[in-house]
Amino acid sequence: MMPVACAEPRVKDFSRVIIIVDAQRAAGKQFSALADYVAMAALAQLNPESDTSRYATILNMFEPGAATVALTDWDVAYLQGLYDAPRASRNSRQQEAAIARSMSGGLTEGQDQ
Repeated sequence: MMPVACAEPRVKDFSRVIIIVDAQRAAGKQFSALADYVAMAALAQLNPESDTSRYATILNMFEPGAATVALTDWDVAYLQGLYDAPRASRNSRQQEAAIARSMSGGLTEGQDQ
């Protein structure tokens, strides 16, 4: 299993995050689902062009037919892997491998899809 590509292979710390939510797209969504989506978007720092469609993730909340309304096991495993990964990885491949190892230990078969 390969995690979604990290935005950049360097360490980034932030003290504030501003996320703008499109009110028209958010209309009808549960507030708790929106909160989970915003939290995942802010904490995961994913490449906006990443294709998350093959993973069970809150990041697919705005896709047609999506039924996800809360952080999933995949989301939690990804964040744990991301934040447990060595901060001084030499390159993005090392970082991605560390995240994948962590995720494979945190997910059981069938939870990654």
